[in-house]
Amino acid sequence: MEIVCKLYGPPQEIVGRKRVRCAVDDGATVEDVLDALIDEHPDLEESLYDADGSLRDSIGVLANRTNITRREGLSTPVDDGDELLITPPVHGG
Repeated sequence: MEIVCKLYGPPQEIVGRKRVRCAVDDGATVEDVLDALIDEHPDLEESLYDADGSLRDSIGVLANRTNITRREGLSTPVDDGDELLITPPVHGG
């Protein structure tokens, strides 16, 4: 299945594009999509993950407009055609 990833900030700079399509197996999770992105763009790993393997606080991931922290985190399942937004968090004031 195919997931559309929209990248902003450092992830976009590393990949060189704002929009990337990722092919993942049925039953995939957000983590699987991020792993597929890293396979294609290894420099992305340091931008997305801390040394302990957790998602950096400086990166927000939304699956179909919902922050994954409000769902199942990196274990959030994805379906064909879903959209992931990967961006530095936006803070209002």
